[in-house]
Amino acid sequence: MSASSVARLLQQANALLDQGALPQARVVFSSVLEQAPSTAEAWLMLGAIDAAMGNLATALSHTRRALQEDPGYEEAHLTLAGLQQNSGELSEALQSCGRALAIDSDYEEAWLMQSGIQGALGQYVASEESSRQVIRLWPECVDAHVNLGNALKAQRQWDAAVAGYREALQLDPDQLHAKINLGQVLLELDRLSDAESCFTQALASNPSSADASLGLARVHLARNDPQPAVARCRDAISSEPGNIAAHLLLCNSLILSAQLEEAAIACSAIPARSSEELCSVAVMHARILERQGEYQQAFEYLQYALPKYPYAPDLVLVFADISRHLKRTEEATALLEQQLGGNLALGVRKQLHFSLGRTYDASQRYDEAFTQFQQANDLKPAVFDRPGHTAAIDSLINAFTAETLVGFSATGSDSQRPVFIVGMPRAGTTLVEQILSCHSAVFGAGELPYIGQMAVSLSGRFKTALPYPACVSSLPDSVFTTLAEEYLARLEEKSQTAICVTDKQNGNYLHLGLIQLLFPRARIIHCVRTPLDTCLSLYTHDMGGEATYTRSFEDLACYYRNYQKLMGHWQRVLTVPMLEIAYEDLVLDQQHKTRELVDFCDLEWEPQCLDFHQNRRAVATPSHAQVRQPLYKSAVHRWKNYQRQLSPLQHLLQG
Repeated sequence: MSASSVARLLQQANALLDQGALPQARVVFSSVLEQAPSTAEAWLMLGAIDAAMGNLATALSHTRRALQEDPGYEEAHLTLAGLQQNSGELSEALQSCGRALAIDSDYEEAWLMQSGIQGALGQYVASEESSRQVIRLWPECVDAHVNLGNALKAQRQWDAAVAGYREALQLDPDQLHAKINLGQVLLELDRLSDAESCFTQALASNPSSADASLGLARVHLARNDPQPAVARCRDAISSEPGNIAAHLLLCNSLILSAQLEEAAIACSAIPARSSEELCSVAVMHARILERQGEYQQAFEYLQYALPKYPYAPDLVLVFADISRHLKRTEEATALLEQQLGGNLALGVRKQLHFSLGRTYDASQRYDEAFTQFQQANDLKPAVFDRPGHTAAIDSLINAFTAETLVGFSATGSDSQRPVFIVGMPRAGTTLVEQILSCHSAVFGAGELPYIGQMAVSLSGRFKTALPYPACVSSLPDSVFTTLAEEYLARLEEKSQTAICVTDKQNGNYLHLGLIQLLFPRARIIHCVRTPLDTCLSLYTHDMGGEATYTRSFEDLACYYRNYQKLMGHWQRVLTVPMLEIAYEDLVLDQQHKTRELVDFCDLEWEPQCLDFHQNRRAVATPSHAQVRQPLYKSAVHRWKNYQRQLSPLQHLLQG
């Protein structure tokens, strides 16, 4: 066959390809090869058709034959790389990309494929360089910017990764992976609102995206609001029933929302198959037992599971928590120290440092413990805005003056059903709620987000010229009645029979002025604790959420002093009933202080309130373990164990 005849048939076959007529095109390419078997292009196109029809083995064979006929055929090298990548032969695919680039160093598609393969192999620095080569040659290539963002994200270069994803979205605003990955990076940076916006946009354009639903679930969990996270996880599982990450996050969300029976059911339904997946299920099962207070059962289960998964940090973390409950810390200490010697993700390393610090503390190795706490906190992002927070506190004080509050003397609801338990985290709010929830007339609802959500949405919802809290003075009385009714309806969903329902969202101390406008007869219990004990407890735990002020002594002191300033203001201007209860007094005089709590809620005395540790109610806060034990004095003046290390904080608090 003449060269012109071959060219004419190739043109005909390619035209059929363009029309999507694969079988007909295959016939024409085959006829070319019958007459001219050394035609590399025909072998390559046969391979492409076979790949499109799902015949991967013959596609590989035909593509290799094309290269046998023409070793300098760069397009064939790249096609072979793609086929090898699809068959899981990543190292071979990387070599094929290299051969294509050796022929043409400006081959944009080869650089692009190479960057993706390098990322899949964990070669993130090389992937970054390949992505930059693509962008140099092909600046408008969206996938190159996404790959660059992925490589930078894997190297924890968060700000640079954000820039890469934003460039991709500028070129293509609908790029799903860029939106989701950008949201994940913003979540790492604790920029929760920005992350939420990314995931919401991704879900709006791709309603079945499990990754977008899981991203929103993680935002809710970061805000310590697990109930909507449960719904988002179920959405993700509905879209991808085999998504193990979605099942695990559902279990965790159910644990944090104190739905332990549902968590156990969800855990048993996880379709785990691989060793890694089975290990994750083991961690979740142990966590559920821990939250249920079944420490010995959890310990025995983990002793069986640990030898199976010796290099699993999450399993070691839960083992350490349970070992401390049982005062059996030697084995846990050795495992934690061993884990910290490995190559770990930032978040995992942080958790291991916190856990080892608490384990050293339990063994009275206080200097070593504090070093671990410092290392853990140093791994947190420095994002707390001290001037901004101080300004926000001042705006609350300026908005809720005595004069302003007098002008709203007849607003809201007369209901006394809500009992708001407020104060700093780690100051005893969980303990107080646990005590009150033992009473037959009280339902402990945990940390409800509703008051904070109302405050944030107030201006936008009612179209005020000024933001919250400055907008409060311009709102009509009916607004507060409406909000009070909505809040009571939420409490009704929690319990239809309890006389009192407690809301222990400690951050509600910021909104006591608004609470008075909603419920002027509601009761507020203000939990206090020695400042150094409070701050030490915050510093030695990863509080998560938006508690970004726990990273350094300077941040802690700024937050705590502003908290004191605002609470002093509320005590001067509010008329809503308020009881201040000190953690130390409750520990040292449990019966008297417990009676005081019950009396304040206008309830009859019930002795079971003294046996709060026998209450099997699920607790979803970091204090869940403490409230399963009788009151103990070791947490009082615990700061003295770290007196030398806390000296700078003490001076900052005294200011």
